[in-house]
Amino acid sequence: MATKELSIRSVINAENPTHLAELTRWQTPLISGGIHPWHTDTATTAMMTQLIAQTPVTGEIGLDTVWTKVPLATQLPWFKRQLDMADALQHPVIIHTKGAELLTAHLLQQHPGPFLIHWYSALTGLDQFLALPTYFSIGPDLMTDVAVQQVLRKVPLSRLLVESDGLESIYWATGQHQDYHETLLALYQQVAAVKHVSVSVVMKQLAINFEKFLHPVD
Repeated sequence: MATKELSIRSVINAENPTHLAELTRWQTPLISGGIHPWHTDTATTAMMTQLIAQTPVTGEIGLDTVWTKVPLATQLPWFKRQLDMADALQHPVIIHTKGAELLTAHLLQQHPGPFLIHWYSALTGLDQFLALPTYFSIGPDLMTDVAVQQVLRKVPLSRLLVESDGLESIYWATGQHQDYHETLLALYQQVAAVKHVSVSVVMKQLAINFEKFLHPVD
C-alpha cells in the first residue's frame, strides 16, 4: 500500500493558548488541549480553562516522575482539576503517564472516560488500565521497546491506535529522520503481523477505535 493511499485522522495537542490560536488559524481538523505534566509549574487557571473549554478533547494531561523535574506534588492538583473539567464537559481524555502509572490508573478509576493512554511504555500497570474504559496508542519505538511490544500483545485490536507523536519524536524513538506516513504505515504493518490480520483490517479497526474514543455514546 502506498503511503499516499493512507487516509489518517489525527489529533494535535495545543500546548498553550498561543499554540491553540496557531492551530485554529491553520484550520487543524482536531485539536486537544490541556496542561501537560511537564508544564504544570508554569500553568495558570486561565490557561487551563481556555485550553480545555475551547477544544473537544482534553489532553495530554497526566503524571510523570521520569522525564521532568516538575515535582509530582505540583502535577497532582492540575491533573485532578483537569480530569474534573473534562468530566463536566464530557470530553474524551488523552493521558500521559510515566513512572506514576499505578497512581494514574487509581485516579482514573474515579472518572468516566474514555481515556487514550498515550504511548504506554511501562512493564507494570497495564492490567489496571485495561480494567478502565481505555484505548492505547502504539508509538514508533515498537520494534525496540519491550514495554510497547507488551502493549501490542496484550491489548485487543479493538482498543488500539498508533501514533507518531510528531517528527521529533520519531527521530527520538528511532534515531532516524523518517517520513511521517511511512512511519505510520510501518506501525500498521507491525500491528497486523502481531494480530495475524491484514493491514487493511488494522486500518479499518483503528479508524473505528478512534471514532469510538471521540464519540463513545454514538
